[in-house]
Amino acid sequence: RALKEKAAADAKAAEEAARHNRELREYRDLQDELEPLQTRGAAQTRTLAEALGEYRANIAALRALNPNSAMLDPAAVAAGEAA
Repeated sequence: RALKEKAAADAKAAEEAARHNRELREYRDLQDELEPLQTRGAAQTRTLAEALGEYRANIAALRALNPNSAMLDPAAVAAGEAA
């Protein structure tokens, strides 16, 4: 009886170890997929921030040259910033 209990305990431990290894592999696979996406997302965010800064600088320059320009309409500016 003790041998059966030990065999059952060993089998359960082996199942747990196999499950843990599967989950660890899945975790690493997901991590490998997410890391480049996070890096790319950060780069795109920087690029968008730079473009928005350039857009706003150009709007300020336009405002200084022609404060009555139709391009300074708040709706047009908001649409430009959203683009």
